[in-house]
Amino acid sequence: MKKRLKKVLLALGGIVAGVFLIFVAFRYGWRLFGFSMCKDNVGFESVIVKEDEVTLKCFNADSFSFDCMIGYKAKQEGDILYVGVKYNTLLGVLPDDVGSGEFTVPVKGEINQVILKGRDKELIIWDRAGNDKLTIHIELYSEDMTMLHYQCYLGEEEVAQANVAYEGTEVSLKLSKNDFPADADLSTLRVAFTAIEGDKEIPIGEPQNLAAEWGQTHEFVIAKKEGEYIIQREGISEFK
Repeated sequence: MKKRLKKVLLALGGIVAGVFLIFVAFRYGWRLFGFSMCKDNVGFESVIVKEDEVTLKCFNADSFSFDCMIGYKAKQEGDILYVGVKYNTLLGVLPDDVGSGEFTVPVKGEINQVILKGRDKELIIWDRAGNDKLTIHIELYSEDMTMLHYQCYLGEEEVAQANVAYEGTEVSLKLSKNDFPADADLSTLRVAFTAIEGDKEIPIGEPQNLAAEWGQTHEFVIAKKEGEYIIQREGISEFK
């Protein structure tokens, strides 16, 4: 009886140890393979570069994926910072892991470029050379809209507005810091969109906050569903 119990306990202990080793391997073992195990398509809500650190806020860009962020890898080469983000679906995932995450990477010296590095590609997600410009790329899905109107706000004050004609389903807006007064507080910059259907003007969602994200391309989708316009933020892609 004792021998049988001992065998059962040893078997259970072996199973627990095996599960633990598998969890540790999937949770941390990927670091041995570096950037080759990192996810290619990661969305970034913000990239904030300071003198001694870079803070990134990312999310899973796969709309129908249950992947959770479990870690990141970073490497600085001169004034370029390479960042890779690792996602897992099940193995190596803790209960509080989610698809989005914010992390800070310490750096030495001035950073002029931040590059997302994954399995098969590299993508510029921040560039100091273009940090005085901001691009908004929009995919439009509505057969009723004849024109898109946008308004820029600094705080509650409207500082710019324009109608944008477009063909097809895409439109790009380019803003420059030179478009605003030299003493303007750009940390409060927001942009609002209005759909124009003939003589009707229909507001689209809430104004979108673009503060502290210069030098990047912001991607939005605007669609009309069941008679109502909705706007969805798709993240930030490489600077153009």
